[in-house]
This record gives sequence, structure tokens and C-alpha cells, in this order.
Amino acid sequence: MSNPIVCNGCGGRLAVPDDYARNKMQCPDCGVMCVIPPRPAAKKKAPPPPPAAEEPRFEDDEPAAPTTFAEAPAPSRKGLVMCRKCGELVRPPARKPGRRGKCPVCGAVWPELVARAKTAAAAPIPPPPDEFAGATIDEDPDSGNPYGTADTGARRCPGCTEQLAPGVAVCVRCGFDLRAGRKVVKEYQRWDQSWDCGMSLQLRVILFLVCQAAALTAFALGFAVLNNPIREMIATFVFTWMTYTMMTGFLLGTYEHIHLKRHKSGKIDLTKTWRIGFVRFPSHEIDLRSRFGVICGADEYAKLWDWLMLFVLFGSGIVPAVIFWYFAIHKTKYFVGLCGEHESLEEKIYRGWDREQMLEIQQTLRDALKA
Repeated sequence: MSNPIVCNGCGGRLAVPDDYARNKMQCPDCGVMCVIPPRPAAKKKAPPPPPAAEEPRFEDDEPAAPTTFAEAPAPSRKGLVMCRKCGELVRPPARKPGRRGKCPVCGAVWPELVARAKTAAAAPIPPPPDEFAGATIDEDPDSGNPYGTADTGARRCPGCTEQLAPGVAVCVRCGFDLRAGRKVVKEYQRWDQSWDCGMSLQLRVILFLVCQAAALTAFALGFAVLNNPIREMIATFVFTWMTYTMMTGFLLGTYEHIHLKRHKSGKIDLTKTWRIGFVRFPSHEIDLRSRFGVICGADEYAKLWDWLMLFVLFGSGIVPAVIFWYFAIHKTKYFVGLCGEHESLEEKIYRGWDREQMLEIQQTLRDALKA
């Protein structure tokens, strides 16, 4: 049988005879000498084993019977017990008075003998007392009390079926009044308080009118003293007066108004209203249910915005600048705020200069949160 190889030059297949002894062969198509890889030696098959010679058998021969061995008789287990510690089957020794039995293999004390000794030494348990000893049984089914039970006075609430103690008149769970036969509706004391941050609206209006009167008086004196043309003086007066009026109106008419009201049912309404230049804006309602506390304090330092505002007001007039400096920078400002869950300030609801008013608002809000 020939072994084919592949030519390295043309890729053709060359058949190598089995008896070819050289290690190279020339391709007949392209003439390239191709290397013949070493061929494995042919495995020689082992000769089959010779058949075993069978013993001659005769017709008169009988099949041999299988060999059997007689089993030894099992030892008798009568009277043997198993030790709980070593697991051996042993014969318990004879009991001796005053001694405990032991395993003859491991020497462990047998719990049966110990338990019996302890049980024998223990005092007898008295029978439980009879709870119904001396009780009389009412055999009359029409007596209304066949089991002889006594009335303890306890009863259940008709509103929530809560077990009530004897003598209770009002259920603390649902508020049902047993005497009136209806649920008690809790009524709260009504509150209706309001605060203006800083000065009241009436005082602010009075100060604004005083500033207007002072400005008109100053302009009248200017008309009387100065000899400028009337048109120029009127134009100067109108421009200056309008600027002065807007500044004083903004300073005196810008503040916050707080209104706290509690209804008869216990609902609390807290609203904050802004007025800018005496013009009222829509109210903002504050939810007290999401607040956990009230804090107050003082702001003793003016911010950068306050100084910039003072510089701007000096350009419009000395009176607005002095008013702003006195109330916004010179005086100590107090505040009241509502806290969140971690006692952090979340919202300021009051800013003013009256310390007594700050304490009053703080105490009122604390009472509202407790309610």
C-alpha cells in the first residue's frame, strides 16, 4: 500500500510505494525533490493464544455439586443490652444494693440504673389542687347564670370594641362617651394672630406721609429762595420728588406680614404675605406638619448687599439713605425660623427689630406644633 505525499513545488500528490527505501523523491511534473517524512514501523500483530484443551467428558459423569459450608450457630442475645456510650452488647452484671451498674467494656455508669435510683429517692409529687373544689353548680338552665360567673364590671366600647376597665366613661382610643352614647368631638381654642415684621402698617404710612411733607416743605422753600426760571425749577422738582417718593415708599412699604390661625377643629393655617412699596402680593402658605421645631436668633452684622444699597440711596437723597442705614445696618435684626428633621434652619418666617415680638412668635409657633 502506497503512502501519498504533497509536492512542495506544484502541490501535486505523489504516491510512495511501501518498499521505497530513500528519503527523497523527485516530482515527475515539476522536477522538485520532495522530502519523504519518516514512516512509522508496521505493528506486528500478536499471535492468538492457543485454544485451551478441554477435559474429556463421558456420558456417565454427573455434574459436581457446589461446595457449601455450614454456618456457625449465632450466639444467643437473650439478656444482652447495648451500652449507650461504647455501643457494645454486654450482659449487665448483677445489681448490688447501694452501688451503680457499670459497663464491663468501657466502665460507663448506666443511666437506667442511675435514673431509677434518683427516681426512687425523689419525694412523691402531690396532685394539683382542684380549682373547682367547693363550687356549687347551678343546674337550672333558666336562672340566667348557669356557670356561676360574677360580673366584674368590664365592658367593650361600642365604637371600637376596645376592652374598657370598670368605671371608665370615655374610651381613650376612639373618644366614645358611654354616658352620652356618642363620640366626643374635641374642640380646640381658636387662634387668630398676625404680626408685621418691624413696624406696623399704620406707623409705616405715618412715616411716609411725614417724609412727603418734609420734602414738599423743602421744595417750597427752594422755590421761594431761588430765583431760577419756573420751568427749570418745576422739572427739577418733579424728577427729584418722584425719585424721593419711590425710594421712601420702597424702604417704608417693604416688609413681611405673618398670619397664624387655628380653627375649632384643630387645623392650623400659617401664611406669609409680602408688601413691596405698600403693594400687597399673594400670600404664601407654610405647612407646619413637615416642620419639627422653631428657632430664633439675632443678625448683628450687615451684609454686602446692605452696604451697596446704602451707596445707591445716597445718590437719590440723604433722607432715604439715613432711613435705610438706621433700620437695615445700625439696629440689630432678629429672626424666627422653622427647623427640619435634623434641627437645621429651613425657612425664616420673621425678620424684625423687636426682640419681644420675636419671642412671642416663637412661643406661639411652638404651641401650634405641639397641638
